[in-house]
Amino acid sequence: MAGEIEEYAVDFALMGLTPAHIEWAMGYPMGSAPDALPEIIEELLFEAPAHSEGRVGARTISPAMVELAVDGITLEGVPFATGRRIASLLDVSESIVVFAATAGPGMDRWIKNYFDSGDPMRGYVADTIGSEAVEGAANWLEERIIDRAIESSRYTTSRFSPGFCDWDASEQHALFSLLPENFCGIRLTDSALMLPVKSVSGVLGIGAECERVTTACSICTLETCFRRRT
Repeated sequence: MAGEIEEYAVDFALMGLTPAHIEWAMGYPMGSAPDALPEIIEELLFEAPAHSEGRVGARTISPAMVELAVDGITLEGVPFATGRRIASLLDVSESIVVFAATAGPGMDRWIKNYFDSGDPMRGYVADTIGSEAVEGAANWLEERIIDRAIESSRYTTSRFSPGFCDWDASEQHALFSLLPENFCGIRLTDSALMLPVKSVSGVLGIGAECERVTTACSICTLETCFRRRT
């Protein structure tokens, strides 16, 4: 498999999670969480490192193997219908990085144990910690990619994932066809669900004229997303 491939373990401490971060992710502005919640968040953030098995990785697709169109991209002959919004933000890319990140199977088991034991509040908090942990791991990888791009006088786009904006989640299978088997310990179900569940994947562009959006959410039109802020 051609193209630069990298893979790393990521310690939980590098994922950048704080109690305030988890409260925000659960939809509570600073100081507005119910009385019992901050204590539970503190408790579970203390527990979480023992269950985290963070892994991240990426493969860089060379410019010669990247084709850009108005409504999608093609990588090594594999087409992706990303939709016009994402395609427009990748359209000045030279190379494309395909990435994956996971908080690991231990995180999934930890979350499930709370729900199975009849403690949905702790289950919900643990689930939020797992989601934010994998995003933190992906952020850690992204920062490495940004720093390396800057060293070669290049910039990056934001990262975009199947299931985001107009990009159908079913294209996870095509995306993972560009990565080594069992990359970062992640596998896909027939319905394109990643296992471990607390995993993310996607692409970002690198090029002399690439720019980042303030947040990926700023270009998304999904009205039902729990992260949408009015």
